[in-house]
Amino acid sequence: MSVPDYSFWKLLQPVPGPVGRMIARVPFPDLSDRQLAAIDMDGRRHYLIAISDDAEAVFDVRSRGIKVNTEELRIRRGTEDGGITRYIDILCTDPLLYDGFDLIGYQIAEALSHEEIAEAEAVKVVLSRWRYFWSTASRSLLSNNEIVGLFSEVRFISHWLLPYMDSRTAILSWRGPLGGRHDFQFEGKSVEVKGTTSVHGKRHWIHGLDQLQPPENGRLFLFSLQIREEVSASESLPGIIEDCRTILKENPDAMSLFEDLLAEAGYYQFHAAEYSHIHFRVVDEAMYRVEGTFPRITGNAFRELSITGITGIDYEISLDGFDDYIVAKKPIAGIL
Repeated sequence: MSVPDYSFWKLLQPVPGPVGRMIARVPFPDLSDRQLAAIDMDGRRHYLIAISDDAEAVFDVRSRGIKVNTEELRIRRGTEDGGITRYIDILCTDPLLYDGFDLIGYQIAEALSHEEIAEAEAVKVVLSRWRYFWSTASRSLLSNNEIVGLFSEVRFISHWLLPYMDSRTAILSWRGPLGGRHDFQFEGKSVEVKGTTSVHGKRHWIHGLDQLQPPENGRLFLFSLQIREEVSASESLPGIIEDCRTILKENPDAMSLFEDLLAEAGYYQFHAAEYSHIHFRVVDEAMYRVEGTFPRITGNAFRELSITGITGIDYEISLDGFDDYIVAKKPIAGIL
């Protein structure tokens, strides 16, 4: 993939003129001519996306450093008056955030390169991807363990869910980022996802006594993903996220929900380049039913004990030797 060229900003310089005047040009002509980059008289940067008179208006003032409005603008090319056109106006109000603003513009142009997507939908999908980054103060990188955990959950979505069920249903089932007891919840069943880079087998850390407790009136499954971090491996966290986005682009509502959940999990597109240097090779994956003598500790194990002052229990399990509990070792239709 080529590196986007943002040198067009240097060609846009504010000049004296009437209030509200902007100087604009097409920033990414190879992708779309439906978008303009513009500088207003105060030197502030805008992206303008032309929409039809009957198209949905877009407004957004929730994100720090960015404002979105829909307004009518008169475009003049040289001496030719192009008339009045409706535009979605995306304004960056904080120069310190220009790098992120550049990426927003490029991703909107990429979305607009697909003729079938409406302008308003392209803007909303990209902005939802970035909203939490622009509205929260904390932008720290995920830890190694968090990267492994998120990679495992998103890979479960892309390989085990999206090919076999409605995309909105699949994304709605993802409850891990929202603090759900189990990572994925369906009617009558739940799935807990565990990823590990252990070289000593399929070992996973369990957090609390409820994590491997089945849902009320339902069954519990555990999806185990064993991966290795290798420089020559082909998979990465940004890569698996893009796989999901490719599938979800046909359903903007599901895409928007997916982006919000990624942000809840602490993933910001701004850091994608740094995460892309971490490559994984999948060693083993399998879905287990959690029942019978499956390795786990529940609250019942301490019923006869008098223990006080304990606020939490984490423990490690090994799935080596528990192949009898495997439901599937590869994605198959109807498993959920």
